[in-house]
Amino acid sequence: MNALNGILVIDKPLGITSHDVVARIRKVLHTKKVGHAGTLDPEASGVLVLGINRGTRLMQYFVGDNKRYQATIRLGVSTVSDDAAGVVLQITGNSLSESEIRSALLKFVGKIMQRPSSVSAIKVNGVRAHDLVRSGVEVELKSRPVEIFEINLLDVADNEFDGIPVTDITVEVFCTSGTYVRALARDLGEQLNVGGSVLTLRRTQAGSFVQSQATPLSEIVDSTSVLPMGAIARKIMPTISIPNDKAIDLIHGRQINVTFADHYPVAALTSENQLVAVGKINDNVFQPDNVFLSLSELINE
Repeated sequence: MNALNGILVIDKPLGITSHDVVARIRKVLHTKKVGHAGTLDPEASGVLVLGINRGTRLMQYFVGDNKRYQATIRLGVSTVSDDAAGVVLQITGNSLSESEIRSALLKFVGKIMQRPSSVSAIKVNGVRAHDLVRSGVEVELKSRPVEIFEINLLDVADNEFDGIPVTDITVEVFCTSGTYVRALARDLGEQLNVGGSVLTLRRTQAGSFVQSQATPLSEIVDSTSVLPMGAIARKIMPTISIPNDKAIDLIHGRQINVTFADHYPVAALTSENQLVAVGKINDNVFQPDNVFLSLSELINE
């Protein structure tokens, strides 16, 4: 199979958009079909997963997976964007205790309703909210359900902002996709009556992909770091191995008989670990949902 059909796990640097990363990878790999799973703002760094060519179709099976972040939150400073890049709205001097902070953080663990930051990438009447805000339009997005599984308090430090005492904390957040850590910082600050905003934000995990597996963007100079789709399929879902005659059936969109428990999604792989298709198994019948291998690629395997 073409080496450029796969998944690329990038360690995105600060100061550029996810779209900038996609544009860079298109140039490096000389291909137009590149997409990302889960936006990271310019002010955030860390794990950004890209699909290359047919890999963009494989991303649908993990784009909604849970995420893990590490953030430094400044308690005492509110901004228009809920992070350090935004205009400061209010400064509230404080010297919060660790016990106060831990008690407040507990209120955000579990299933909660969260109002996304106004500078998020969510679309309002077809326009990104952050574009509306930057053009001077006031935006307040509707709250939506999210779930925060864990918030670990890693550090508490007294600091100053414009000569006013504030409290900086470092937290690790494990949450569902669609959770905004900037909104968490804002809401935590409101809970403590001091306001809050994110100073630094790094995504350390996106589903099955962790930062130790991510390649810094500056080090991507060829297709070496592109992970084959068979390996990714094994990582994110149950798999079955099938002989070539059954692979041909799947390539033509036909269902095949297998011996496997009912499940969706399941990946069908050749003996050479090539991803043939992803589909559903019901009553020992595999029905393909997405086919990733061509007949010519199977023959030349």
